[in-house]
Amino acid sequence: NDSYAWKVEGEPGKTEVWIILDCKEDAFVYYGFKKSISKEELNKYINSDTLPEVLYKRPVKRGDVIYIPAGTVHAIGAGIVLAEIQQNSNSTYRIYDFKRLGQDGRPRPLHIKKALDVISLDTADNAVPGKRLLAVTYEYALEQLVSCSFFTVQRLTLEGRFIYSLNQNSFAALLCIDGATVIESESETLCISKGDCVFVPKTQKGIFMKGSAKLLIITK
Repeated sequence: NDSYAWKVEGEPGKTEVWIILDCKEDAFVYYGFKKSISKEELNKYINSDTLPEVLYKRPVKRGDVIYIPAGTVHAIGAGIVLAEIQQNSNSTYRIYDFKRLGQDGRPRPLHIKKALDVISLDTADNAVPGKRLLAVTYEYALEQLVSCSFFTVQRLTLEGRFIYSLNQNSFAALLCIDGATVIESESETLCISKGDCVFVPKTQKGIFMKGSAKLLIITK
């Protein structure tokens, strides 16, 4: 969390959210533990190289939203494309690496001591804060996928026109996850399609969008 990360790493903590954009049929993520566990038990599984045995294997499907508070153990399984929105932090505490090797051909470093300082030992909560439907018209649907003190993510399904007004307290990042749309601001016009991301500074009062697309709108 922020308190520990600022003290030890000199930067914020790392609360994040995963939004599943596409995945194979049997895809899953590791998210928290199957049941509450003690540090002594956890250490035993780490040292015996059997940690996945106690991790909760959560099946995922396209459109799922997984909120990951700082301190929650997590890993992405194979066959998944996702959008990850997180606090502006580069710190990762790795406690297991699935026998992978780094670019130098050696096992990547683990951070067990630090991880044990901060890890949540309870089962993970599937709740997503702030998730709700905001608006529906014949031209668009706007959903709030998650909202916490670190970021807010909305999903816009566009079939026509939409005007997005910035609140002047945050920039906005627009990630197109399907289709294409034209975006007009006070100073320029852009056409973006699936995979494109646009940064809108908070100095913009609003933007106009037109097209057939799905977008994630990320603000602080």
